[in-house]
Order: sequence, then C-alpha cells, then structure tokens
Amino acid sequence: MASQLVKQLATNSSGVVSLHRGLSLCEISSGGLWSIRSSASHDLNSFARAVFDQDSQFGEMITCEDLRLIQLWPQAAYLISAEDSLPDTAYEFETLITDIGHGFCDLNLSGDGALVFLNDHSSADLNQKNLNRNRTVRTSLGHFQILLWWDEASNIHILVDRSYAQSFTDYLGHLTSRWCDRDFPQGKSEGSSPMINSAPPPNLKN
Repeated sequence: MASQLVKQLATNSSGVVSLHRGLSLCEISSGGLWSIRSSASHDLNSFARAVFDQDSQFGEMITCEDLRLIQLWPQAAYLISAEDSLPDTAYEFETLITDIGHGFCDLNLSGDGALVFLNDHSSADLNQKNLNRNRTVRTSLGHFQILLWWDEASNIHILVDRSYAQSFTDYLGHLTSRWCDRDFPQGKSEGSSPMINSAPPPNLKN
C-alpha cells in the first residue's frame, strides 16, 4: 500500500517517491519505536546488558539482530525494532519503557548521494570521523528536528515528528529539486554522530 504521508509526491504504487539525483524516499510502516529512560532502580546500562549483552554509551548506537538502541541523551535512549513487539528480555524493564511509535514517522532516504545530500543540508557535519562508528545523530534540516541513523551511507533512516511528516516530505522534495549539480564520491561514504544536544527528548514523560 502506498504511504499516506508521501502520497502527494509518490510516483509508483509502492509508495516510493523518486526525488532528484537518484534519491528515493519511502515511509517504513512496520516495526516498533520506544523510549527508554533511566530510573532510580534501573539505568540504561542495565537495560542494554539484558537486551544487547553490552553497555550503552552516550552518543552511540548498538545493534543486535533486528534491534538497535540509540542513546543521544545522557539518561534516555530510543529502542528501534523491525518487529512491533518488545523482545522478551525487555519486559523486566517495563517501567522504563514508553511506546512512542505513534508520534514519529520513519522515512528512508536511499541512493548513492543520500548521506552527501543530508550533509549539505542539515546542521550536522556528517563527515566527522566518529560518525563512521556511531552512524546516528540528532540534527535539524531547515526548521525540522530529525534523528538520523544508518547502516549504509546509501540508505538513511530519518525519524521526524509525525505531525510534521508531510511538510517535511514536501520540503525534502523541494530541496532535492534545487540541489546543485556536483560529482559524488565513488563508493559509499560512511559517517556518524556530530555535536549532540544533551537536552532530554521533549516527548519523554516521567
């Protein structure tokens, strides 16, 4: 089914938007998104050890199969899953977990120039060396606050507030149409996490 959020720009029945310079945009409609926040009884590392068998570090993303934990705040993180249910190992930490999937739209920007385009237009410097390892950052694109994460530089996930998703999609289409001609580097450029705002995410509730 074509994505409703990108319906106005979509050019085929799968809901994939063909932009410019070989870039494509689609909405990822499956999977789950939760916020994890430390409490007096459990911290983020307790959760990370139980679910990922490793510690979580501020400014980094850790992965295990179809799960990833993105910690871009000192006491909070996002848990992203390809499934819409929590892993069994997470349930003892239910008091730390809030389902926020309804509040965000997960857009996928793909194409050889995806990371280059976002580096040119976002407020983050995606060429920083530590981005090669972390592959995640909070940044802004125009007046939109977004969170980026990726496994490959040609396939970038963009988390944006759902209430702004259609406006953001329209804005992205406008930006790519004006993107000046340039030569892209050969192969896949890698990147990860620039200056990270340490303020807690506004949607997390006590």
